Amino acid sequence: MVRRSLVGAGVLAAAPAFWWLGGLLPGEDLDGPSPDFAISPPDIGAGTELALGITATVVCLLGAIASTRSWGDEPTSRLWPELSVGAGVIAAYLGLTYRVGTEPVIGANIGFGLMVLGLGPVCIGVVAAVWLRATRRDANSARRF
Repeated sequence: MVRRSLVGAGVLAAAPAFWWLGGLLPGEDLDGPSPDFAISPPDIGAGTELALGITATVVCLLGAIASTRSWGDEPTSRLWPELSVGAGVIAAYLGLTYRVGTEPVIGANIGFGLMVLGLGPVCIGVVAAVWLRATRRDANSARRF
């Protein structure tokens, strides 16, 4: 139960962790017109952002470790690792999308719009991968008997 709670916390922490990690990438200094935002960035200090980012990243990594340790545990939770990894991928993509939307750049809505358009294919790909993994596992277990 504790392991599943840690995995769930890791999935929830993936969005703020990837939002923070996306901000660590070097950006350009804009000398021209004032930059705009697709989404208004959160009004938090640099220290708060650092503490939130480090905490979320550590929780996300601990959740990933707990998820990999639960592969093949209980037969009743065969899909638990696949579902948690899939939800983590979607949460990470949402965190990066929010970072792109809050970056101070000229034409911010273009990059944010492309990230939002990519959300559908990412979700479909994750669901398809989990479904294919589940059907392959069921087919392999049926052959053993």
